[in-house]
Amino acid sequence: MKKTSIITTVYNQYELLRQLIESILTHIDKTRLDRVIICDDYSEKNGKLREYENYLTENYSNLIKVINFDEYRQNVYISRGEYNIQNTDFSKFDSMESNLGPAFAVQKALDEVGEDSDYVLIVDTDTMFLDKSKNLLEEIDNNFQKYEKVMCLGQVINLNLDENFLFERMYDSKISTKRGNRSGEVSPMSYACRMDAWRKYGIKPISVKREVIAWSNTHFVLDIFDKGFHTLNFPLFSSGYIIHLAGCTVNDQVPGRKRDAKYIPFCEDFSGSYGGRVTGGLTDYYSGRYGINMSTELYKKYLQELGNRPFNEIIPFDEKNLIVFELLPQYNYKGIGGVYKKP
Repeated sequence: MKKTSIITTVYNQYELLRQLIESILTHIDKTRLDRVIICDDYSEKNGKLREYENYLTENYSNLIKVINFDEYRQNVYISRGEYNIQNTDFSKFDSMESNLGPAFAVQKALDEVGEDSDYVLIVDTDTMFLDKSKNLLEEIDNNFQKYEKVMCLGQVINLNLDENFLFERMYDSKISTKRGNRSGEVSPMSYACRMDAWRKYGIKPISVKREVIAWSNTHFVLDIFDKGFHTLNFPLFSSGYIIHLAGCTVNDQVPGRKRDAKYIPFCEDFSGSYGGRVTGGLTDYYSGRYGINMSTELYKKYLQELGNRPFNEIIPFDEKNLIVFELLPQYNYKGIGGVYKKP
């Protein structure tokens, strides 16, 4: 039986990470799961997150591996040629400003994937596996075996198809911001890859430098097409396997956040006027996706209550509190976006 490792990265997001891990422990088929790898990108050393990570390490050592970036980042920088060792000011590694971002953290986690893993499923911290995902790892395996040239599968950006769709043609990065022209690039929020993409075929790594995850993913997909391989639309979000909360835009508990944390985009009080995230071509980003039937304020209280429970107390999210977002019919893809909730 082929196995999958699940990777996520975290930076001071204790409640969201706990929600994700508990959804994995509740819903994912353990017979097909090799490892869960968490790369903590320089979070606070004495916070609740570290306590939880230590708990996971002590109680799930055969299943969950936690990597703390601050414990090895000097070696990582030097080995990748980022700095000359003789001219490096190592005092900077003790600063919260040294966070490297999710792309670099994902690559470090990939470096730790064991030989027993045939595939890897990379998910954001602000995602949650739903009950339907009990068969997800089997479905991933089935699709990779069916499509031998597919190196990466997931929900293709700006493509709202609740069915598999094979992409074989080249991605043009020059028009990457134009809707409909992303030619097979899967969403970097949740996607699965063959480990052979790197081990056997030499596809470019997710990142070898500090950059945003979206562009790291773009370079990775470009190289997949350049080497004659394919991507596959596999609707992780709109088919109800995973919910992505876009919580990275609202984590006002993280120091230094500059964005307004008024709404969580996938809560029921989500507003069509919430910034560029729902304007223009990105309107369809929400169509068909699952959301939380709670206001932002109520959901934050839920997360706080979750975070205050004993670590060994796992209470699955009640999926009766889910909604589905659909496009308002009066909006087109070129206008200002708007969505409504559908029970």
